[in-house]
Amino acid sequence: SISYVPLIGEMRKLLAHTHFAVASKAMEVLSMLAEGVGEKLYPNLRPLLTTLLKLSKDKKLTRAVASCVDVFFGNVLAFDHLLSNDDSIPALLDERKQKNALVRSSCLQYIARCVERRETAGKRAKLPTQAVKAFSALTSQKLADTDANVRKSALNLFKVFL
Repeated sequence: SISYVPLIGEMRKLLAHTHFAVASKAMEVLSMLAEGVGEKLYPNLRPLLTTLLKLSKDKKLTRAVASCVDVFFGNVLAFDHLLSNDDSIPALLDERKQKNALVRSSCLQYIARCVERRETAGKRAKLPTQAVKAFSALTSQKLADTDANVRKSALNLFKVFL
């Protein structure tokens, strides 16, 4: 059995690289691992979710981040993992903890893409009723966000649930 931990560790370091192309290529490698190896890498890739979503504040990385976290969902992550309180999406949506509106908006857009792709995203992509309730509560709070783009993303997420 191959250990991917050293490779994932190196990619984690490259995510912090100052040049966007280097960070983007690291995300491509992480995406390939998530798609190819899948849920066995959960303990190693799950902690990277918030790191990746925070990188979406750099407009040069927004598309690469979205592509990478989209591959994580269904292959490695399930809806329950997105909702866990240990430094996950709820923390990134909290305006007091995450000042960058682009990151908050990207998180809502990510949830919307996950919901839209749940039928084809992989075996971990089932949407339990409890998750719908939790996402609805989070989304309704974001309708009062100070940033208009975050409010718009929240409204779009509600439309996806319909």
